[in-house]
Amino acid sequence: MVLTQLIPSIESNDLQGSIAFYRSLFGMEVIGTYPADAPYWVMLEKDGVQLMITERMVSNMALETGFTGSFYVYPDDIEALWVTIASKVNPEQIAWPLEVFDYGMMEFAIKDPNGYLWRFGQDVEIAQMKISAN
Repeated sequence: MVLTQLIPSIESNDLQGSIAFYRSLFGMEVIGTYPADAPYWVMLEKDGVQLMITERMVSNMALETGFTGSFYVYPDDIEALWVTIASKVNPEQIAWPLEVFDYGMMEFAIKDPNGYLWRFGQDVEIAQMKISAN
């Protein structure tokens, strides 16, 4: 048995707002909706990375949106991504700014409008090679 893909599926209290956030921040495109006329589910995609978002079910409204983990994304240029994202989010959405950690990663993290934590990281040696090349 081969596992071929993992696609996160998150809930949102504001589906259209979440779509706008991910389109603006990452340049994701909507590649699927259901149902077509009044969607409560969407699939977004950018560079082969996919994300599903569903409207919160009424039965789940009493529960807080979120989970105890985070989404960890490896970009090809952490510093360029930080500059782009930092200019598009509200300061209170930044969990921590771009910094180098003692375990050898350069990282930053943000929270989306639903409270999900998105961490971005790149190996320090790879990030420094990109700086040296410029």
